[in-house]
Amino acid sequence: MIQGDAGSALVFLFIFICMMFAGGMSWKYILAGLASVPVIAYVAWNFVMGEHHRERFRLIWDEELQESERLGSYLQQYNAKVAMGSGQLTGLGTNADTYTYVPEGYNDFIFAYLGMVFGFIGCMAVVIMLTILCLKLLSDASAAIDPLGKLICVGVFAMLTFHCIINIAMVLGVGPVVGIPLPFMSAGGTSLVMCYAAIGPVLSVVSHREKKKHMFYEEKE
Repeated sequence: MIQGDAGSALVFLFIFICMMFAGGMSWKYILAGLASVPVIAYVAWNFVMGEHHRERFRLIWDEELQESERLGSYLQQYNAKVAMGSGQLTGLGTNADTYTYVPEGYNDFIFAYLGMVFGFIGCMAVVIMLTILCLKLLSDASAAIDPLGKLICVGVFAMLTFHCIINIAMVLGVGPVVGIPLPFMSAGGTSLVMCYAAIGPVLSVVSHREKKKHMFYEEKE
């Protein structure tokens, strides 16, 4: 937050919450945390968030602000909606004559480009693939043979899930614009490397589980 990267701060917060929940935190602490959400939200809105942060939230529901900021703060989201709408069901294709220009469309707003080129069908294919990946991470967490492996899988699940939900929400205009890339889709070497690096420990957890299972069956025989 001090560096001005609220997106990454929210990612770490979500990872922390999910790992604490998976680690067996008492329900009384969880309920207390949920009860304190309105107070935290009030303090964050009035004393932590800057005016530009609050404006990004207001742009979600304030139609008058959207109209006045169509060439300003709302330009990205407005053009993203136009781009996705132009793709309709099957998309314009990769060889179309005209595309709607979306600022920074190759990284944070790559989902808008996918919708324009591949249409609703292409967007749903991407969502389904990312959903399968996230559900597989949860499955690996539940099947882990030790608490550390479980927490590793849950932490990676939380990171990728939060990235997917927030990125797609901001492109669709139902969430504030946050500088969070779409995993495995957005341009940016650091993001791609970190996504693969996060999957690595999960594969290690799965590998150790399979080895343990294989050793169990050998001993049983």
